[in-house]
Amino acid sequence: MHRSSRYKDDGDAEKRLSIAKKISAGDERGLREAHDLWHSLLYNIAYRALGSKEDAEEAVQLTFFGAWRSRHTLKVTDSSLPGWLVGILKNTIADVRKLRYRSKLIFDKSIEEATQSALSETFDVALRMTLVNELSSLGQPRSAIMWLSLVEGLSSQKISERLNVPLGTVKSHIRRTIPLLRSRLADILERK
Repeated sequence: MHRSSRYKDDGDAEKRLSIAKKISAGDERGLREAHDLWHSLLYNIAYRALGSKEDAEEAVQLTFFGAWRSRHTLKVTDSSLPGWLVGILKNTIADVRKLRYRSKLIFDKSIEEATQSALSETFDVALRMTLVNELSSLGQPRSAIMWLSLVEGLSSQKISERLNVPLGTVKSHIRRTIPLLRSRLADILERK
């Protein structure tokens, strides 16, 4: 039977069984092998569900972290591993969607509150307007995370707790977004 597929399919039941056994036994090599075989499949499912390369990649990464943490739940058969990974991915996608929704609600509420009160006195009007526009263009959950960090002055830990997002995810978004904002706001900052 010929399968036209964009994904790597090892076609080897013994290999799948071996990988499942390694993961179940706590052997990290099994997780690496599973990643090599099914990353593309999981990424494409996540991308179709989430519509964002960054969110899809993060969902796949969280799926493999989740797989490692819950490896004791894996039923070791030659066909269980791909379905088990897809199941974890589906739960991860649902979590990302909930996070986006919560982040949007918090962000919208924060924007509304910010329009009623002045932002920090250290920002002039042009910088405030540019910052609000730039944060709005980031997409969720990055915009909510950056708003809580830059405008409300919350620590990464507090943001993690407030949004119910892993601390590493919050720190990663902040670390990747600060240089982007810095370059976008450079003109205004240079005029000060």
